[in-house]
Amino acid sequence: MKNKLIILQVLLLISISLKIGFFSCALSESADISHLRGVNFILHNKFSSISEDLAGWSFDNTRVYNIVDSDYFYYIGVNSNERGGPAHPTGIRCDVCPPDPDQCHLCENALRLEIFNLVRNGGFEPALDPLEAPLLGWRALPTPAIAKILPQDPDPDHFTSTTGQLLLYEFQPITDVEPLYWRIEFDLGTVRDTFIPRINYMIRLSFYKYAPTSVMPVMFNNEIRAVPQSAGGLPWTKTRFPDPVQPVMAEVTAATGPNTFSILHDHNNPEGYIDDFRIIRSSNIDYNLRLIVPFSEAGRPNLHSGRYRFSAYFKAEANNDVNPHPSNKNRFRSSNVSLGLGSSGRAPIYRITDASDLSSTSWTRISIEQFFHIRDGEHLILLIAPTDKTHHHTWDIGSVLIALPELYFISE
Repeated sequence: MKNKLIILQVLLLISISLKIGFFSCALSESADISHLRGVNFILHNKFSSISEDLAGWSFDNTRVYNIVDSDYFYYIGVNSNERGGPAHPTGIRCDVCPPDPDQCHLCENALRLEIFNLVRNGGFEPALDPLEAPLLGWRALPTPAIAKILPQDPDPDHFTSTTGQLLLYEFQPITDVEPLYWRIEFDLGTVRDTFIPRINYMIRLSFYKYAPTSVMPVMFNNEIRAVPQSAGGLPWTKTRFPDPVQPVMAEVTAATGPNTFSILHDHNNPEGYIDDFRIIRSSNIDYNLRLIVPFSEAGRPNLHSGRYRFSAYFKAEANNDVNPHPSNKNRFRSSNVSLGLGSSGRAPIYRITDASDLSSTSWTRISIEQFFHIRDGEHLILLIAPTDKTHHHTWDIGSVLIALPELYFISE
């Protein structure tokens, strides 16, 4: 009996020792990570609105376009005479900030992130430069023309809000000509990217037709690609092409030689308007602003396995298609923005935000969180894109303002 009592006492002492040990380890572990809390791991990687220094951030595929007719894009392409890249500093000053003084510093550290429209004047706005003429690349076929192509201000009886100029088309009946291929045609050889053979592109536009149930047949080269159905509703309802359900139908592969995109005759409703004509390259390319966060860096703790929160502030562009300033011509609001968070051992995940939720008068903070197992020497990857990065069929051109990216360790 006495031996049993001794054994129980020994076991009790062991149990107490283990509990104390575990508690001490927990305290030690908490102490080990306490220095990670409240630390912005990218404090020295914030943007500047007046400098071309991106403080460690870089662009995927900087040599995307060979833009030689604009002074607005800073990033150098193939040589010093060619400028390209999907973003540039805004030059925004604090005097155009919202009245809230707490947000003023965001304007001083803002960047315009933009995917350029490969169509030179997709809004059909007036232009003095012949290379940006509203109808550059458009023609009516067959000849003599049976369609009237004319940029014109919206009829206030048809449209409830001003959208700048539109392209009007109206097919006229000609009894001795087969109407199947009456069309207005766009020469894709006029786009900035020169429509590279075997490269894929997404073609996007908005269209209006009087009959709410009418369709708009379209054709790429000699292949009818899609017949999008209007969403219905009141006459002159604005409809997107491609249909969101079938975005793949708007992707085309450039061929060697002439490439054309056409809007075909519609027997039921031969009159319509198109606007916001956009083309984006969708293969052999990416559209990310990227930052590699190394495992170790002076002035901050090393990375540690755990949950991280990556955030940035976003602000919508003003509606530049309504009153296009020369420097804003052909610039459209982003329809979506993406934040991505990954590591050297894990592919990035994205948070997609509808840009209609963003304000053009104040800043909105968007964040994404993810847990990572981080080994010695591994790094984190931060990504920002002014489009929906879910799939290349969801990509679109567009511009958004971004500021003050932050990365915090949240928990183990």
